[in-house]
Amino acid sequence: MRKNYLLILIIFLILTIFVIENNVIIAKGKETLIITDGWIYTYEDTDGSRTEFSLLDYEPTGWENIKLPYGGFNFDLNKSRWVWFRAKFNIPEKLKGKDLAIFFGKIPNAARIYFNGSLIGSHGLMPPDKFFANPNISKYFVIPSSLMSFDDENVIAIQFYCERARGSINAIEVMKATDAQKSNFIYYFIGSMIPASASVVSLILCIYYLILYLRSKEKKFNIFVSLSSFLMMIYYSQLYIDIAPFSYMTFIKFCFASSYLAVCLLIFYFQNFFKIHDKKNLRYLILIVFIAGVIYLFSLKDLARTEIVNDSFLQSSILGLSFLYMLYVGIYAIIKKKKYSMILSLGLLSVISFALRDIVIAAAGLQPKFWTSSIGMVVFVATILFSSASNQVDIEKELNALAEALREEKGSFARKVKEKTGENLLALTQVEKSVLEHSEKLSSKSKELAVSVEEISSTLEELSASINSIAQNADQTAKEVEQIVEKVEFGTKSMEENIEASEQLVSITSTIKNFTTMIHDITDQTSLLALNASIEAAHAGELGKGFTIVAKEIKKLSERSLDAAKEIEGTIEMANEKIFITYEKSKNAGEIFNAIRNQIQVFSETFYRITSATREQAKGSDEVVNTLAEISSISESAVQISEELVQIAHTLSKVSEALLSLNE
Repeated sequence: MRKNYLLILIIFLILTIFVIENNVIIAKGKETLIITDGWIYTYEDTDGSRTEFSLLDYEPTGWENIKLPYGGFNFDLNKSRWVWFRAKFNIPEKLKGKDLAIFFGKIPNAARIYFNGSLIGSHGLMPPDKFFANPNISKYFVIPSSLMSFDDENVIAIQFYCERARGSINAIEVMKATDAQKSNFIYYFIGSMIPASASVVSLILCIYYLILYLRSKEKKFNIFVSLSSFLMMIYYSQLYIDIAPFSYMTFIKFCFASSYLAVCLLIFYFQNFFKIHDKKNLRYLILIVFIAGVIYLFSLKDLARTEIVNDSFLQSSILGLSFLYMLYVGIYAIIKKKKYSMILSLGLLSVISFALRDIVIAAAGLQPKFWTSSIGMVVFVATILFSSASNQVDIEKELNALAEALREEKGSFARKVKEKTGENLLALTQVEKSVLEHSEKLSSKSKELAVSVEEISSTLEELSASINSIAQNADQTAKEVEQIVEKVEFGTKSMEENIEASEQLVSITSTIKNFTTMIHDITDQTSLLALNASIEAAHAGELGKGFTIVAKEIKKLSERSLDAAKEIEGTIEMANEKIFITYEKSKNAGEIFNAIRNQIQVFSETFYRITSATREQAKGSDEVVNTLAEISSISESAVQISEELVQIAHTLSKVSEALLSLNE
């Protein structure tokens, strides 16, 4: 059972880490600016003093273009160890008044960050100090508000000092300072806090296995695990230590060397725990190979070569072969059906899977989002802890079982028989008393139950009659509700017809209004014609006087038509207002009728369910009455059984007395 639980835990941890690494949500707001285009870079030909490269008005010449993010960027250390990156971008006016920051994520080398020519932060140490830059720690830098230009060009410049020849450069993101802080926390928690927790766990395991070894020194595998845990604690520190009093190359060499020696001790653990290849001469040979690898590692002169040799050669050869050898020992132990071999082999497979993943990524020159090989090692150490602890528990159980067996063998067989007989007599006496007490109680309770059942049965019969009456009344009420629903439906239909008639009236008045508009147009044209006729009559002199009189009459007629049209329009407007009020009231009344209809439908459905439930309750009450009758019969039988139990108790008393005489 414990093996199954641990297997589930291992699978859960592995799946969780892959999900976290590939689907971690970074806190990016809608106002985040991701600067991917417009980047240029160049190598500085001095000692890092060309800070004018960071100025906004600097005009770069001969710089090369690059697009971020860029995985596996090759820093050409033969040209220069100082490399500049810069890009111009605009900050929207809508971000004015907000605290902004630049989020970088992980930075592969020591760096200084400039904004519009001013230094706003740095990562690691660079000359004149000893180089120290951990590429596993994310960074963000707050932009002073006095340096920002809104709706105008700004420039970000990054000055790298490189001792690492290859690394990934993330896209630079300008976001609110609070979002940058959240993003940095997520990267730091998964990239640094998990390995830091692994260091703490390793220290605890170191102390735990040391105590086990001191308690039982013949189990050498405990001291191997203790020392290996201490060395793994040193190895994990490379994933979260940001600064140290010595150079980064020295620090990383110690971490890599610790991992190799820790794996060497784990090989010794496998050999000693399973008693396979557990020979002193073989252990010395394996130790010499690992020490030779460590010496070669420390002989390398620069960080770039150290990391390349470690990632591409030492890890794949020494560590790869070591894990394969341990896997061979585990499989051999499984074939031999040794305890805990399956659990330890599964833990070892988790280490191999994570290690192979990181080796492939490192060989490709890429940097993983979060360093996950530490999780594989944590799972492996957990399997070791489980196996050793379970082995210790099994040994203690065997010793306790042996001691108990020896205690049980003490004394003679006759004494045991006498003790058992006395125990049986005592048990019979207790059984006799218990049977008498319970039989009396059973008889009393059965009689009380019979009386209670009769009372309940009588009450339920009355209740059943009331329920049947309620059910009949409910049926009558349901019919009345259906009639109300029909009347409401009729009222709703009438209101809908009223609304439709109002809409038709509105349409007719709109048509009449259109006709009055046409009359307006005709009168305007008639007045214009009358005016033109008067002008022409004036030109005609004496001959046009008669025509002038006709023109005046036409003008008066058009004015009267215009007045009549206006009166019609006023009347139509008043009619429209009345019709609109009638339409709105009818519409509201229609909505009220619909609401009443819906409520009545809900009430009808609810009442129908109540009616159905009442019928079911009536049936149920009849069944309860029948059941109570059966209970009454059973209680009478219980009284008879209690009397029989009293007789059995007396018989047991006689048997116990006979046994007592035999024992004497």
